[in-house]
This record gives sequence, structure tokens and C-alpha cells, in this order.
Amino acid sequence: MKIHHSIPWRDNLYLFNYRSVHTEPVEYFHYHEGLEMLYIHEGAGRYIVDNQTYSLKPGTLVLIKPFQIHHIKFIVPPNYIRSLLKIKTSVIERFFTALPQLTTAVSQLLEHPWSNQVFSIALFTRRIVAGASSILLPLLRSSLSAPW
Repeated sequence: MKIHHSIPWRDNLYLFNYRSVHTEPVEYFHYHEGLEMLYIHEGAGRYIVDNQTYSLKPGTLVLIKPFQIHHIKFIVPPNYIRSLLKIKTSVIERFFTALPQLTTAVSQLLEHPWSNQVFSIALFTRRIVAGASSILLPLLRSSLSAPW
């Protein structure tokens, strides 16, 4: 098992990978200086933070606080595909003057314990698509059948 103390970021401000494919097993403890958002597209594994273990599967969104030690493990094959965004808090703080309402929300987010950091959004996404299609399909049908 690998142990990473800190993972370097582009320009020391952010790191973004969209749908990166991992074909080798992934398993290590690490932390970073900023907020991390991890979305699982394909694969299955587990995530450990604050002595809690969570199952990871497609459609899972994970939020990780700055300097929070966490462990991720994925067994491949099959491939593990994820999107990842890490942002230093200094980057987020730049928006505070333009969006003052963001200041309170982000401060609470970063300074207080979270009751949950792992979310299954696949069902939520399917419901949004189903809801949108139930509204848009009748509109599309009526516009196609309307005389020009």
C-alpha cells in the first residue's frame, strides 16, 4: 500500500482531471491542501475518512476537506474511471468579495464537521433527466405536430 503525504497540483492552485482512466490498482492514504471533489464514472472500491468506510460505485460524489487524511482503494480490472477537481482554499477565497454569500457557506463547510462526505447522485441525476424529459418531450411533440 502506498502512502502519499501530499499530491502536487498545477500551479499550486488547482488540479482537474476529467474521466481519467486507471488500469492499475489504486490504494493509498493521502491529503491535500484544498477542497477535493471526486466523481466515480466506472469501477468499484472503498473510501475511508474519519474512521468511516464508504462504498464507491458509479454515480458516487465524494467531498474531501483540506488537509483531511483519507484512503481510497479501487481494484482493477475493470477500469476505474473518475473525474477529479481539487481547489486550494486561496482560489475559492478570491470569489468572496464578488459573492459575499459564498463566504459564510464555504467557511461553515471548511470549519465544521461534516455528517456525510459521500453522496450517491446517480439516482438524483436519473430523476432530473426523467423529470426534464417528462416536461420537454410533450413540448417537443406538440411543437413538431404544430402546423408551420
